[in-house]
Amino acid sequence: MQKKALYFTLEALIAMMVISVGFGIILYLFTVTAKPPVTTVQTDLYDMVKLFNIPLNSISEGTCSATGTAVEDSNITDTSTTFFNQLGEFYYRYTTQHCDYCDELITTCISDYIEYRNLDEQNIQISIEGIPFYNSTNINQENATALFPFPILLFGIQNNSAMWGPYTGEIRVWQ
Repeated sequence: MQKKALYFTLEALIAMMVISVGFGIILYLFTVTAKPPVTTVQTDLYDMVKLFNIPLNSISEGTCSATGTAVEDSNITDTSTTFFNQLGEFYYRYTTQHCDYCDELITTCISDYIEYRNLDEQNIQISIEGIPFYNSTNINQENATALFPFPILLFGIQNNSAMWGPYTGEIRVWQ
């Protein structure tokens, strides 16, 4: 009779172990499938950063587009330059040539472009030389699950005469 009780107890312990391992595997699968893979998140963030490195003549709406007011007012003379490089030129004019409206032009161009690309809901920070010119406040960077900083070296020639830069620009996107 004691042998039967011992076998019954062992069978019960083994069954409890099997059930608990199965329950653990099911819980693990729920937590893994709830989060997107990190490579997918990084690809999405990188694709968002690439949107800021396109030529101005590829932008059809906004202040800094090929047909925008900045081109009409001769603030932009070369529409083949990239969007972020143009922001660097505005920064150069703001810091060295005391252009009073160039900092406003930077923030206006960024805001128009973000609205044009429907990036209003995304978490983006754009800064040049450590000065943030645009910062979305949907989610704090401290609370982000994935942060993608993308530094860019900005330099160029203004009006085919004066070389400006190098400046460090940075686009941060996070989720």
